[in-house]
Amino acid sequence: FPVTICEVNNMLLAGYKRGGVATRNEKFGDTWRPVPYSVFGPKAVGGINGVLAPLQSRCIEIRTQKAGKDSPKPRRKMAGTNWQEIRDSLYVCCLEHSDRWLAAAGRECIEVHGRDAELWGPLLAVASVVQADGIEGLVELLTTTATKSVADAAELRTPEADQVLLSVLAESLRDGCYRDWE
Repeated sequence: FPVTICEVNNMLLAGYKRGGVATRNEKFGDTWRPVPYSVFGPKAVGGINGVLAPLQSRCIEIRTQKAGKDSPKPRRKMAGTNWQEIRDSLYVCCLEHSDRWLAAAGRECIEVHGRDAELWGPLLAVASVVQADGIEGLVELLTTTATKSVADAAELRTPEADQVLLSVLAESLRDGCYRDWE
């Protein structure tokens, strides 16, 4: 049965932390039963629309744009892609290199902490495994990107008016002007 948008959203909402489970109704004979699936792990979803508000803090969003009708870029379609073969290859890779993946999963990112570490940690873990196979500087590049992204997001979370108010307040406190506020 095809996956619905609702099921994809449930998977994304639950899959950002260990133990995340999404439920899907599946047919068993004449009846339907809910079947739970473990959905923890990094995911990549492409699209021209943004993500749901609750997912924005759990995603590294890269928006794409729909190509114009006269675009010289060729239409890239995934038709004919053997998804089963890709999934099987990833499964074999995980089984053959499980010790490396488990070691990478415990990797701490010194530059990023808390909720941001939950977001960037899995990507940094994958980067550390891939880097060990010969892509020099990948972890450093991704760590730099993560640190900059976290700093940019923190700046966006504080509205400009709040920054100005806090700066004026701090300056007033330093200058001792707070006594005039009474």
